[in-house]
Amino acid sequence: IPIPVKLKGKATEEEVRAIYDMDFSTYKYQDIRRCFLWSTMFTGMRFTTMSQLKWKNIEEKENNQVKIYLKDQTKTDEELIQYHTKDKYWNEFVGERGDDEDFVFNLPKLKNGDIDNSYVLASFKWALQKNKIYRKGLTPKMCRHTCAYRMLKATDSDIYRVSKHLGHKDIKTTQKNYVREGEEFYKKSNKYLS
Repeated sequence: IPIPVKLKGKATEEEVRAIYDMDFSTYKYQDIRRCFLWSTMFTGMRFTTMSQLKWKNIEEKENNQVKIYLKDQTKTDEELIQYHTKDKYWNEFVGERGDDEDFVFNLPKLKNGDIDNSYVLASFKWALQKNKIYRKGLTPKMCRHTCAYRMLKATDSDIYRVSKHLGHKDIKTTQKNYVREGEEFYKKSNKYLS
């Protein structure tokens, strides 16, 4: 596998905490912050996918479990199935359940119904600046990358599980974007073979 020139960027734990704590109440689309955090901590979904997510795509199960099912994601047309345990953060980010045809998140959209990525980016950057969170390159799309890195760490680098969770058509996409085999990787691999 060729080593990528540059791996995808991610938000640090401190940045995620700061985004969680930041005041977004004066913004028309407060769901931008909620989407960033929900994707970072649970789903790894793209903003384009979250902008089209309806309540009918989230099925309540027993014992605080939920199933998210999308026949096809906005960008990849790949089926996405995820299971999550609802906790206080899930409830805080997703809010009260609406009607099946209602969108889960209120995000800015263009006249054709697609997400207005320029507006999302501008609002996110303005909120970061207002809340004194300064880092060049910290953007809304980092929520997906941050989730991927968190999952890799939590699953001891189970790339297959991360790939499925993100809805990648091919595991090579996950490898290319999120994995760099270095000296530690080879030492760990050799340890299992010895």
